Amino acid sequence: MIDARRVDDPTRLDAAGANLSTTVDVFPVRPVVLSGRADVGNLGAAKTFLVRGTVGFAVRRFEGYGGYEYRGVGNVRFGGPVFGVRLWF
Repeated sequence: MIDARRVDDPTRLDAAGANLSTTVDVFPVRPVVLSGRADVGNLGAAKTFLVRGTVGFAVRRFEGYGGYEYRGVGNVRFGGPVFGVRLWF
């Protein structure tokens, strides 16, 4: 990750970081897909994390899904719904 931030003067300061991620997909019954993701890392001096859970329905190789994602960067926390389409191959 890279954060290009500006301070009071026009000097640009870049903060880079690393991330560790894991994902699990479970197929309990057709066509349901349960997915979870967890990330931890840093962005400059700030600690970061992400937790995401989704439920999807697969039709052939396509999956429509919806769920919730919660992210934290330093002292800032935010989250909200996620929706999308995934192609499995």
